Amino acid sequence: MTQLKSTSLTLWQQPHWPSFSWNSAEILEKLVAVRRLQGEWAALKTLLEDSQKLSFIQNDIQSHFRRPLTKERLCNWQTSLFQTTASDFYPPHIGDYRQLEFSRDLQLLPPPARLVTHEMNQFLSWWNESPVGLDGAIRAALAHFWFLVIQPFEDGNLALASALSDLALAQDEDYGPRLYDLTNVMNLDADPLQIALNRCYQQRGDVTIWLNWYFECLIHSMKKSRFKIDRTLYQLKFWQNKNLPPLNHRQKKLLDHLLEQDQPENIAITNKLYVTITRSTRESAKRDLAALARLGLIMQSSAKGRSLHYNFIRR
Repeated sequence: MTQLKSTSLTLWQQPHWPSFSWNSAEILEKLVAVRRLQGEWAALKTLLEDSQKLSFIQNDIQSHFRRPLTKERLCNWQTSLFQTTASDFYPPHIGDYRQLEFSRDLQLLPPPARLVTHEMNQFLSWWNESPVGLDGAIRAALAHFWFLVIQPFEDGNLALASALSDLALAQDEDYGPRLYDLTNVMNLDADPLQIALNRCYQQRGDVTIWLNWYFECLIHSMKKSRFKIDRTLYQLKFWQNKNLPPLNHRQKKLLDHLLEQDQPENIAITNKLYVTITRSTRESAKRDLAALARLGLIMQSSAKGRSLHYNFIRR
């Protein structure tokens, strides 16, 4: 991979390194938005816990987010990234800091391999004893940026920096499960990340551009996941409705399936779908769907014959 070179000193070569600064006025609006959205998540987080399968790193963050960060922990994370990945043309040095003078996954000239241990010791010391009063969201953004500058591993630095960001946010929110996917938003287009990183890389520690980009991603990821809040609350409200008529277990199973979808009213409910979801007979499906229509929970379409279907009625 071609490395970016410069005739001037790079960030880690500056005499002030690793000291960061930013324009508080320029980031304030986005930081306030981040805190407001975090407050909304905090109020509802117990309703939104997800039972999805977690990776090794995600499980470690969720279960042990209060543990100190160590070299061993980071090396275990990096090893887990490549346990099921084989690369014939570039096998990375796995499970330890890099021995090469560059990393595979970033187009930036990093500190030389001989300095990585020293650089990471400074980073880990800062992480485990961050300055009192440092805003938690800013800390997460700084950790993400700082780690990418050092690039301590021969590969996997982008993934590990994102994981550190998640860990820092978990510590800030005092809550392990990640209910919004910041990494996914950042990975939608790698160019903005590279641009923000490059522009701050030649600065003398001013990371205002990076903080603004990071907060934009954070805001977007929380807003993007907001449908999960609305869907869950609607599902709870639906089943807690005291006026809900008695239903059999098959009808409840269908409604549960519909309520778990983003737009249940747009789903065509056919006999075939009902049989598939409830594992009932076609005759039971016909009776159950007709009963749900009489109860006003679904509405029969105007289509006839094989096109006949029902639609969920949002209450």
